[in-house]
Amino acid sequence: MSWQRGRTVLVGIILVMTLGVAGCGPSKEFTPEEFGTITKDMTEAKVIEILGKPKEAMVAFGERRLFWVTKEKYYSITFADGKVVEPMVHFSKDDYDLILGLMKTAKGK
Repeated sequence: MSWQRGRTVLVGIILVMTLGVAGCGPSKEFTPEEFGTITKDMTEAKVIEILGKPKEAMVAFGERRLFWVTKEKYYSITFADGKVVEPMVHFSKDDYDLILGLMKTAKGK
């Protein structure tokens, strides 16, 4: 194999690996209107279908909470038995961080 051919193959492999990693990146962007379609008793699978993969997921206080950050807006949803209990729009990063911190603290106990 010539040096140029080897370099072309190497560049191709790096490109494929880079694109593959990019495809495993953050969840999709969604709008406040899309978040507004989330309703009580909706399944977790349906929520993820609409909003994409969450940034974080935690279980504490006997409930599961998923967290999303999109377009500099902060959201979380509480689930019980795999269904929505409470969708929440956080009006600031501080509010989002507070809920996330409480969940982490409770999880550690």
